[in-house]
Amino acid sequence: MFETKEYLEDEIILAEGELGKGFCILEEGSVEVIRDNLVLNQIDQKGALFGELSEILMYKRGATVRAKTNARVRHYTDDLETLVEQN
Repeated sequence: MFETKEYLEDEIILAEGELGKGFCILEEGSVEVIRDNLVLNQIDQKGALFGELSEILMYKRGATVRAKTNARVRHYTDDLETLVEQN
């Protein structure tokens, strides 16, 4: 199951410290991965997967993902195991 959301520039998509559930796929725009006010990575390729590490490791998110530009993101709420089994 997924939900597509639109984000404005500088809006938080995934917050550091929250327990990860599911993962995201970038449909449009550009996002930044930030920790301790440092940009660790920029994701701007359509179809790029992010936020999955917290799901896989069952840890709290270690970084924040923020929209660098206006962005459209598909949020998958099923865990990866369920998604793989169904597809």
